[in-house]
Order: sequence, then C-alpha cells, then structure tokens
Amino acid sequence: MCLQKIEGNLASSKAFQFWMHQIAIGQICGMGGGPPCETFTAARLLEGGPPPLRSGTWPLGFPHLKHKQWQQCIVGSRLIRFLLEALVHLAMHGGAGFLEHPQFPLWAARKDPSSIWSSREVRLLRTLECVGITSFDQCTLGSVAVKPTTILHVRLPKFRQIALEGGHGGRCSHGPCAHERMAGRDEGGEFRTARAKIYPPGLNHALARAINSFVRSTFDGMDTSPMLPEDFSKFAVADFMPEGIVQPDYHE
Repeated sequence: MCLQKIEGNLASSKAFQFWMHQIAIGQICGMGGGPPCETFTAARLLEGGPPPLRSGTWPLGFPHLKHKQWQQCIVGSRLIRFLLEALVHLAMHGGAGFLEHPQFPLWAARKDPSSIWSSREVRLLRTLECVGITSFDQCTLGSVAVKPTTILHVRLPKFRQIALEGGHGGRCSHGPCAHERMAGRDEGGEFRTARAKIYPPGLNHALARAINSFVRSTFDGMDTSPMLPEDFSKFAVADFMPEGIVQPDYHE
C-alpha cells in the first residue's frame, strides 16, 4: 500500500478478487507480509504510549472509538483478513507464504490484549500440515530493539531453521540493557515503536533464503516463463523510500 496507494490498495474488494484469482490459476508462487500492527501493538498498554484501540474482548475495536481510530482498525483488520485468505488459497494450490506480526504479549496477558495469534482464524490455519509457527526476537537478526515477533509460514520450513539459529534458539542473548527501549516518544515527538516497524536486514535475508529454497525445490528443472504477466505490469515500481524514513501505517 505504501508503494501503490491505488492499485496496491489490498483493503479493496477488487484487489481481493484479483489476487485470489491469480493464486487459483497458478500465477502466484507465494505471498507474504506484515499487516499493520499499529492498532494491535502492546506498546498501547504501556505508560506513555498511545491509547489501546482493541482488546481480546473487542478484537475489531472498542465501540467508543473516534472516527479516525475506527478507520485505523478497519484498515488493519481488512489487511489481516486479506493475507489470511491468501495463505489459505496458497495452501490449497501448492504455494508458499508468510504472515508477520508481534508475538502475543505474555507480560500483558492480564490486560486482555488483542492479538491475531489468539484469533479463531489463525488457530484453524495452524492446524494445516503445511503451516508452521515460529517465534523469535528480531534483535537476533539485526534489529535495534528486542521486538518479540511471530511468523506464520506456509511451506517455508527453511525460515524456522534460520530464525532459531541466532541467539538462544532465536531469543535475545545480548544481556540486560543492551537494546534501547521502544516506549514513549523520541526527541522529535514520534513514538519510538515506529522505527521498529522496519524489518532488519537479517530478517529480510532469512525470508529471502526461505522463499528461494521453496522456489528451487518446487520449480527446479521446469520451463517457467521469464516474462512478467501483463496484468502484473502496473504493480512494477521503483519508487522506494530511503531506509531511514518510516512511513505511517495508516493514510487519511
């Protein structure tokens, strides 16, 4: 959505129908992403953080939200549902994929946190034999923060192997006070959690290696067309933001 605000608007019904069709006819090898966690983040349960917008009791959003807050929740929920539906279709048609989101905040369990990992949809998806779940700390892959993360992966067992190789089985081994605390606001008034949204190089590399492993084992020796299908040409862009710029999850 950040690169293609119109054609790439995955919250639209048109985009949903288009991509599910492409998966069904075999045009999509895999799909993955990290739906915006700004309305789910446990940082909203910390002192000095933004107010919570959801809870385990109200997973779609509190009934008293302001209009903009409600729109934030709607966009986040639709994007999560899009990716979950895509992963189900990929599982059915032999593809691969992943979904990344913050790990369930065990430290805040008594505060009734909202987490996609406790949802019925994800729990059902996890029962498929081709689906795996891996939890790890992103600092083991180069993040400036510990950032406990969970990734649901479809036919990407290589990712689990790589993610658990670092640190203590994928958990932080850097010791106390080794990382800056992602709470409150920085000197510029921005929430410190914003920078942690950017995937560290090690995480990108782990995902790329896992996807490469799947593609090579699935299509090695097959005659695949090097041409991009015409329907996909409108999505090919090279307008990327510099690495240090954090784009907002929600656009008015």
